Amino acid sequence: TGLDNNILVRLLVRDDALQHRRVVDELQRGAASGESFFVGEVVLAEVSWVLASRYRCTRAEIATAMRHLAQAQEIVLESADRVLRAVRAFESGKGG
Repeated sequence: TGLDNNILVRLLVRDDALQHRRVVDELQRGAASGESFFVGEVVLAEVSWVLASRYRCTRAEIATAMRHLAQAQEIVLESADRVLRAVRAFESGKGG
């Protein structure tokens, strides 16, 4: 099952308690049954953009959020190694 940026933003930001709870419940149900959830690199870029532009998250906060997603056992990233390299570059550089 693929996750989109809306689901991930709800999971990370917790700005709507009901929607956050629904996302957490669904991820827990899936994980309990052995399901994994795919997240593409484009989706992560969208999440990063939303966190920065809509929620005014700092670079450090965005990097922490990306690391949490990369470490979640039920989430499978399109390329976890490449994502973590990009997060390190994002933290130390000026690029987006």
